Amino acid sequence: STEVRNYLSSLLLLLLLVTSVMHAQKRQGDVVGSLSVNSYKYHGEFSDDLFGYGGTLSLSYNAMDRLWVEARTALGQYGWRINQARIAANPDYFGQGAKIGDVYPGTLTKIEERNESRVTTVDLMVGYVLVENIPAVPYITAGVGLVDFAPSNGSEHSPLPNNIAGEYSTTVASIPLGGGIIFPLSQRVNLALRGEYRLVFSSNLDDVDLNGMRDDLSSFSIGLTYRFNEPRRHRPHHRDEPQMCQRCKCVIDEGCCCEMAPRGRRPGGERREEPPMRGPQGAAPAESTPESAPEQPAEKPAEQPAENPSPKSATPEGAQPAADPEPEMPATPRRVAFSKSINFVVNTDQLDLDDEQTEKNLQELWNYMKQACDELQVIIEGHASADGPPERNQELSELRAQRIKQWLLDNGISATKIRSAVGRGSTSPKVVEPTGDMARKMSKEQLEAIRSKNRRIEVVVVKDCNK
Repeated sequence: STEVRNYLSSLLLLLLLVTSVMHAQKRQGDVVGSLSVNSYKYHGEFSDDLFGYGGTLSLSYNAMDRLWVEARTALGQYGWRINQARIAANPDYFGQGAKIGDVYPGTLTKIEERNESRVTTVDLMVGYVLVENIPAVPYITAGVGLVDFAPSNGSEHSPLPNNIAGEYSTTVASIPLGGGIIFPLSQRVNLALRGEYRLVFSSNLDDVDLNGMRDDLSSFSIGLTYRFNEPRRHRPHHRDEPQMCQRCKCVIDEGCCCEMAPRGRRPGGERREEPPMRGPQGAAPAESTPESAPEQPAEKPAEQPAENPSPKSATPEGAQPAADPEPEMPATPRRVAFSKSINFVVNTDQLDLDDEQTEKNLQELWNYMKQACDELQVIIEGHASADGPPERNQELSELRAQRIKQWLLDNGISATKIRSAVGRGSTSPKVVEPTGDMARKMSKEQLEAIRSKNRRIEVVVVKDCNK
């Protein structure tokens, strides 16, 4: 028994390690079939450590992301042992002075050391995911069903006395309650472990009702699930590609995204008033990334020469006047050609393959990189929200930037266009996240809507096509 527990623990740990790079989330609209093998345990007057076996076939539909309904049927058997002590304790059932090898009173059924029953179940279940967005998915289930059973002896499979006499109904209602965990093996296939306890509305699963106690069944199953509907794919397509800005060669998204024009002016020269961005304390933040352009100090008005310059300040005879210092060239403004939310599985660098907006944004990023000239060079920046430890946010933003870089390379984007992929953590937020009392007054959904704007990927152009 100890060896079995150790083996199961090792198997569970191995599954967690192997599946840590995938996730088995249940999403609305999923249609999933499953096939599993079961072990059954009977609980009643003759309950012992004997197990039966069987199989289950099911089909489920996800009405919501974390909630599904399931129709299933199962076929198997359970058993219990008969010994001399039990025979002696129940003479009305086994017969006075009976022993193993005799027949039950009034029948031709032999008393054997092992009895069993075929069992067929049909259930309608509801399941709920307890924790979402983690690689292995824990869940609970509940439902209603029917149980059909037929108690008999073990080797001859002859019906037991009360079954022969029709003393009870062999088809009864039941309530199965349980839970389990799902381990992803691929985008469509999962490994499912499940345990259940079935409340059966009958006292005759073992053919005899000695004290009015209800008989029950428990089961443990292991099986495979298969998702029939097509998983969402994040592969680029070449139709309905968005247009590109002809001036700066970036994707047009509700207007040109080019930021080359000086702040406060449109490309055509028309002045535009823009409110300054404010940081957490209300101050206008400076760019914190290496690609940011430092602010130029305001020019001082030229000083008027003194009316009577002193001899010391005059230029000596024969000396060349000092040349005017060369004006400093203004730094190239930081241009972000792409800044969109690309969702990942929580606390991982795995793309959320079930998010439609992520698919759309990945497509736009691929279009921009594919259509740009060969001379383009960009830096891919990963940004995180302030939720969580700063060290972990920094690590995640770096991993996610590298993931996007690899995704682009895997989908045919030239490596020469990507100078590097870096993480900025939560140091460069797009919006200010509420903290303290303000955050506590907001719902989880409101907070997440704000934080999600800071979890983004930015593509910073360091070498443009026309340079």
